[in-house]
Amino acid sequence: MNRQATPLIGQPVDRVDGRLKVTGQARYAAEFSYPGLVYGVALGSTVAAGRVRDIDTAAAEQLPGVLLVLTHKNVPKMAPPAPETPQNRFTRATPLLQDTAIHHHGQLIGFVVAETLEQAR
Repeated sequence: MNRQATPLIGQPVDRVDGRLKVTGQARYAAEFSYPGLVYGVALGSTVAAGRVRDIDTAAAEQLPGVLLVLTHKNVPKMAPPAPETPQNRFTRATPLLQDTAIHHHGQLIGFVVAETLEQAR
């Protein structure tokens, strides 16, 4: 390997935020607050395949700070996605919360919006 062509390999690189991080003074994105900011938490399926037989959100919707609970029952229906082709297999739109079908573990089955992250959880 030509060290002249790759002068950074093996060389220390200063991290401008390094000292702040190791002293606990760095601010991370989650620590910033803005007026009107709300938080969302995705709810994933715990099974790999099946159907959502029922989902009762009434208790969650009554919790303090909870603004909205989205499920297949109250999300606007999307147009069907384009047929899958080799060219669009990984880039085509994936319809979320459109029906009761569960296709994989972790699939989105709900989404909670609340005033704080703790309330959304």
